[in-house]
Amino acid sequence: IKSMTKLSLNEFFKIYPWEEKYNSSKYARLDWLWTFDLEISSEILWSYVSDTSRLNQTMGLSEMNFEEKNGVLYGRSSNLGIALEWIEIPWTWVYGKYLISIREYSKGFASTVKAIYHFEKISEKSTRFYVYLGWIPNGLFYRLLLLASEKVIQKKYKTILSEIENLSKVKIKQIKLNLYIF
Repeated sequence: IKSMTKLSLNEFFKIYPWEEKYNSSKYARLDWLWTFDLEISSEILWSYVSDTSRLNQTMGLSEMNFEEKNGVLYGRSSNLGIALEWIEIPWTWVYGKYLISIREYSKGFASTVKAIYHFEKISEKSTRFYVYLGWIPNGLFYRLLLLASEKVIQKKYKTILSEIENLSKVKIKQIKLNLYIF
């Protein structure tokens, strides 16, 4: 993959700033930004990671249940035996470019979680993929728990993205073989 300068966290925040209402928390935010250079087109990668239900299941997250009340989407789940309840803010996305999810929690590890997937096309067949997870922890205990899990979550992303990359290569070979046969 040809080299391009990777975005720093500060550069990333110039593209995707946090709204001011989230910057007033009494607990310091945790910001995780990971970069993955992949031999897969942005369009094919999008088809896998935008299916967030399937991606979350592959990551080992518990099933999430949603209920709409008066036009607001409420979510409920549990992780590590900890009950999670949140309001799902409407997602922002542009096909093949970015996907932004914000959850405002009433129960759980954090008061707010912001997840961003950012796609940079390196070539027709390669993509630089950024995963940003921003957490506003609910106290010191959850902050420490989140800090302890950062490398585990990063490794899960690395493993799953590698599997997606390999799977897409197999599918492309199958398509070429099918075209050759017919």
